[in-house]
Amino acid sequence: MLIGSTAADEAYRVVRRKIMLGELKPGERLYENGLADLLGISRTPVREAFRRLDADGLINVVRNGGAWVADPSEDEIRDAFEIREVLEGMAARKGALRMKPSVIRRLEEELHREIAAVKGMDLEAYIDANWSFHRLVAESSGSRTLRECLERPLAKTFAFAVFHRDLFAEEVGEGRASTMDHQAVINALSAGDADEAERLMRLHIREVAGRMGFPFRDPGVSPA
Repeated sequence: MLIGSTAADEAYRVVRRKIMLGELKPGERLYENGLADLLGISRTPVREAFRRLDADGLINVVRNGGAWVADPSEDEIRDAFEIREVLEGMAARKGALRMKPSVIRRLEEELHREIAAVKGMDLEAYIDANWSFHRLVAESSGSRTLRECLERPLAKTFAFAVFHRDLFAEEVGEGRASTMDHQAVINALSAGDADEAERLMRLHIREVAGRMGFPFRDPGVSPA
């Protein structure tokens, strides 16, 4: 029998994978008892798994009201991308000014995971590595407040990517994945070029938003 954090980790992985594979649909109700019975665990680790999935933006948990697979609106996603552009640009700027070789190595590891996922047409691995890359950039800023402010909009946009995986599947299939953008951001961070790191990250977020059907209304940053 699974116990403690191991049980919560397994419950988290099971539900997350079902969402990633489209087996659980946006708006679908989730039941603590059902998952607990399926895994042979108590409801407590299931509740912890639901809390983590809620923080990831993949489900919505209502206190004493149950849990549902998230179904973010178009306005929520557009707002999230616009917030990400500003805050991730700031994170990249701050990160460039305090970048360490160990962080660059971690970013490169996630980039290599993305490249491998594109080559293998592994959409789940691609989304996971992409998400990790952006969270690492936020972490590199050294600002806990900034990182916390970014967590929810990041989660919302990546949840949208999961629920509308056809958009990411097309991007991966046609070789239009974000790997080149991410490499350019790494180069700027490694060089300590704060202006360029911010510009490239903001441009990257805008381009991703546009590809996913959420073009920005204002002219924004210059591509060069």
